[in-house]
Amino acid sequence: MPSAAQMNALKLDAPSIFQLMGRKSQSGEQALTIYKYNDDPVMSMEDARQNKDATFNSIFDIQAIQEIAESYNLTFSQHITLLPGLKTARILGNPDVIKEGAKILEVLKAETDNLNRQLQTRY
Repeated sequence: MPSAAQMNALKLDAPSIFQLMGRKSQSGEQALTIYKYNDDPVMSMEDARQNKDATFNSIFDIQAIQEIAESYNLTFSQHITLLPGLKTARILGNPDVIKEGAKILEVLKAETDNLNRQLQTRY
């Protein structure tokens, strides 16, 4: 009969990757140095939160993950669940995230005008 540890899924986000891989051992050596895209090391969980893609990229192929998410019309939301046996991973994405760079100028202007009108009616 499998133990409870063998049956649990492992949920990964940037801070948990930093805790698992970047934590210093008792001898003071760091297990894995995680680097930001500017080649500075990630030094804290807050750093990992602010550099999610770089943290994931330290152990996963972030480009492949983003391509898989995009193939389902999703945007990778920096969460992966590894299922028992490490044969299956759930890549979590968000369908509601719209890439701001992909919006056309007219849509952005319309959104800005709408927000300005809302502010004027409230104040």
